Amino acid sequence: MKLTLDGSLTLLIANDAKLDHIISLLNRIITQERQIMATLEDLIAATARQKTVLDSLVVFVQGLQAQIANAVTDLTAEQQAQLDQVFTDVNANTQAVADAMVVNTPAA
Repeated sequence: MKLTLDGSLTLLIANDAKLDHIISLLNRIITQERQIMATLEDLIAATARQKTVLDSLVVFVQGLQAQIANAVTDLTAEQQAQLDQVFTDVNANTQAVADAMVVNTPAA
């Protein structure tokens, strides 16, 4: 197939425009991928910070429970049951948060 000079230029211009469009799309994909990875890294870091805070909370609650148990010895059975229920609830809430973090944390 023989192309005239004008036809050749038109063909080259059309191909260059398509190539430029493809390159533009690839650049957009790369930019979006970098944004997604940055967001993912932010989420991983936030999860690690939450884990540290959660671990501190668990140690605090356990220490508080032990201190109260050692300090308060003259509770009635009803008061002891109420205090036990408070710590049962706190431990259940702490476990619920820990379980939610495990579910939403990417595997290492």
